[in-house]
Amino acid sequence: MKSMKLTQLIPLLTFDLPLDSRYIGTTFTITHHQLTTMYPGWALQATRQKLKARYWFGYVLIHFATLYSLAIVVTLPFNTHLNQFYLAGVLTAGIICFTIITITQYAPRFFSDYLPKLETITAELESRQNELIKDQLQKGLNNQIAGEYEKLGYVLDQITCQRERLATLQNEIPKCRQKQMHTFSQVLIFYAFYKTAGLNALQCNDVTAGQLMKLFGKDQGGIKDSLQLIIGPKQELSHRFRTEIQNRFNDVYAFFEELQFSAGISLLKSLESKFRE
Repeated sequence: MKSMKLTQLIPLLTFDLPLDSRYIGTTFTITHHQLTTMYPGWALQATRQKLKARYWFGYVLIHFATLYSLAIVVTLPFNTHLNQFYLAGVLTAGIICFTIITITQYAPRFFSDYLPKLETITAELESRQNELIKDQLQKGLNNQIAGEYEKLGYVLDQITCQRERLATLQNEIPKCRQKQMHTFSQVLIFYAFYKTAGLNALQCNDVTAGQLMKLFGKDQGGIKDSLQLIIGPKQELSHRFRTEIQNRFNDVYAFFEELQFSAGISLLKSLESKFRE
């Protein structure tokens, strides 16, 4: 037991100090803080058990030892026969007195005064601790929610940007399609480049049409029909369809003239005769 101040000595002798609510609360708080520092996770109920043990093995023993020692000191000058019988009598009297005081004072005060106060203080501290934990959890949850909202806002911004890009592409695609050449014109350009490169393995089949579909992004059937017209045998065509093909040739002529591709122009002229009446 730590040394006490002189102002605490008289309340201790009268056994009022251990039963003082403020003193119990201060002792509980200090003890619990020390124990939680040494043992993280120390429970309030464990500190309560510590203070119950301190009542019996600290306050009670010190109080009785102090009072009984004062009684011996006061009566000692009046005892002229100090022998083994005197010591045995002092010890026997001490045991009897301790038993009587425990039954009449220490135990009743413990159960009716000290223990209820200790339970109340424990409950108050436990309530404060629960409130603190609740506030910390609430704060952590709020921070987590704020973080999730921030992430959600970023995702929504990205979605908005993607929508704007998609809308732009949707607006540009029709314009690109309007400027894009007809399927027959594109196949005709490919044929011209293919032949002027000295290649002669071009065939009109699904494999070739599939490869050109990947290149032009056009319908495979339309590409195959265009190949059939270009490299296949001469077909009987309507006047309207011949006029349409002539327009496609003119588009390719203009394209090759811009590229100054004279070999392609010559090839087109020789091929164009195939579509004349």
